[in-house]
Amino acid sequence: MPRVGEARREPPCREQQGNRQRNPVRSLAVPGEVQGRKPGPGAMSLVYRAGRSAAEIQQQYGISDVVKLSSNELPWGPLPSVRDAILRAVTGDDGANRYPDLRATELRATIAAYHGVDPGRVAVGAGSGGILAQLVRSELRGDSAVLVPGPTFDLYRIMSTWTGASVHVADMPATVPDVDTLVAGLRPETRLVFLASPNNPTGGALGADRVARIASRVPEGCIVVVDEAYADFVTACHIDQGAALIDRYDNVVVLRTFSKAHGLAGLRIGYLLGHPAIVDRVGALSTPFHIGTVGQVAAIESVRHAAQVRERAERVVAERERMAATIRAMGLGLGWSQANFLWLPAGSGAARLAQALEQRGLVPRLFDGKGVRVTVARAADNDRVLAVLGELDLRDTWTLPVGDGVVAAARTAAELESVSGVVDGAVARDAYRAALALAGRVPDPQIDTWGAEQAGHALVAELLDVVSVDLLEGREKIAAQVIATARAKDGQ
Repeated sequence: MPRVGEARREPPCREQQGNRQRNPVRSLAVPGEVQGRKPGPGAMSLVYRAGRSAAEIQQQYGISDVVKLSSNELPWGPLPSVRDAILRAVTGDDGANRYPDLRATELRATIAAYHGVDPGRVAVGAGSGGILAQLVRSELRGDSAVLVPGPTFDLYRIMSTWTGASVHVADMPATVPDVDTLVAGLRPETRLVFLASPNNPTGGALGADRVARIASRVPEGCIVVVDEAYADFVTACHIDQGAALIDRYDNVVVLRTFSKAHGLAGLRIGYLLGHPAIVDRVGALSTPFHIGTVGQVAAIESVRHAAQVRERAERVVAERERMAATIRAMGLGLGWSQANFLWLPAGSGAARLAQALEQRGLVPRLFDGKGVRVTVARAADNDRVLAVLGELDLRDTWTLPVGDGVVAAARTAAELESVSGVVDGAVARDAYRAALALAGRVPDPQIDTWGAEQAGHALVAELLDVVSVDLLEGREKIAAQVIATARAKDGQ
């Protein structure tokens, strides 16, 4: 068996050619004791801050009908069979009155069977946040480094700094991370690289080739953490998930949660899939009885009804696509979300959009100066979001292309990415620029690299289904094929 940190086989990919604009890697170093775990000064001031609560909005605006769209929760409660199991666990004489299974043996076995792995490859925790806390404590020291793309889920950065490790953020406000920029940020002391797929808050999912390229280039002893909290909402067929990733690489671990598609956010159950050596280290740091009886029973029952969980996830996806199509029809460019939320890139108008939503009894998650994230909810509530967007004029602050440019740029981009089958930022940017060149237009100077990339992704989402095709032919060849196709269509 290969060492932990070593690929089982050489990944079938090679580096893409061509120059790329590199984004700076910011250091959020927090001094700590060498080889120690003591956080440095100010580390504990980094705390996770949730979005505004429904109660706050009710009190501020005097609105009774408030819908929370800030935490990406499922709009429905647990499955009926799960509710029944919970009820039995809390009302019987051998349920909530008894301590839970210390090792969560049945839960781990159920999760393992679902993913087709050995139970020794499964560690469980109090939500993905709980398992994340165990992971950073097991792998990081005061002289360790952590690499994360930005923006992404704040807990990666926050919990890592608590250990005294230095955190380096590779700024790339795009749908998915740029591999070259991430790799450039690696250091010999890097021990964890965090990749959310789909990414929170932008919603983009990682193609299998990206994970392969990153996992094969990290230093020895470094673990690539792929957070799949929203994996149940992914529809792109080229995304490797779960067991496929840990089977390919011993230095990749996958985080999953029951808080999203399973509708069990209030019970706090998450898990990690990975090499048994990593699982053992992570599991050794769990507190005794850290997942209660009710949580274990509910999670087991929910996994046993995975088909119904998938059906509900599909309902969310259908609403997501309906909302996205409606927003694009307004002339507002939108990225390709693979999660149960949409990222609305309102830029400097983000606070105005958030306030307008709150005044209608809708609680979004504001990222001031960047955008607003809204959970895909019930159809009626989603229509309320769309109504607000239709009433506001955000074209001047929207950071993705607006108006006719959305359709003109992305038609070629969609054709290109349908060939590549990979949500790749450089490919999307090339497609966007190629589309403008074909139209005899100059790229809008207000649309930066980030906007150009998103324009490409927006069209993919709007116009074509993505197919899984090897990208190794090279961007130039693919781009030439797309341009030829576009010219042929122009001649029709």
